[in-house]
Amino acid sequence: MAMHQDTIDILDQFCKPLPSDLRRKIRSEFDSRLKETKWFISNTDFYAQLDSDTEVIEIILLLTVYYKRVIICLDSATRFYTRVSKIKDSDGIQIGKFNYDYTQNNKILGVIINFKRLKEMYQLPEYIFEYVETKEFIRKIVTFKESFSDV
Repeated sequence: MAMHQDTIDILDQFCKPLPSDLRRKIRSEFDSRLKETKWFISNTDFYAQLDSDTEVIEIILLLTVYYKRVIICLDSATRFYTRVSKIKDSDGIQIGKFNYDYTQNNKILGVIINFKRLKEMYQLPEYIFEYVETKEFIRKIVTFKESFSDV
């Protein structure tokens, strides 16, 4: 099974502004986890119930990988900046020739806020993003799917 074109387009859009090494890491992790996910769906009876949802699962998986690789790091940076900026006479954080200041922090906060809005718009619960192993992710997808049948 090849990746759906919509997923490829979203992956490209999300990763386009990122440094190439980070893009490669995201793509590699996503490809690896997607391969595992598809294997579980194809080879286990319990996860076979997700077979009709592969495109949605791909997109959610992509969002979780992006969250882990990008959003968490950005969120940490903004929290650190907020603490440092409270120090008297602090204009920002100098990192090499780069000055991380109020303007940079606001841009990053915008990215974080937009991602949170995306999660809310699609009603993706926090627990979906909290996993280590791919099998754990798939279990959470089953739980998420079951939550809709309870309604």
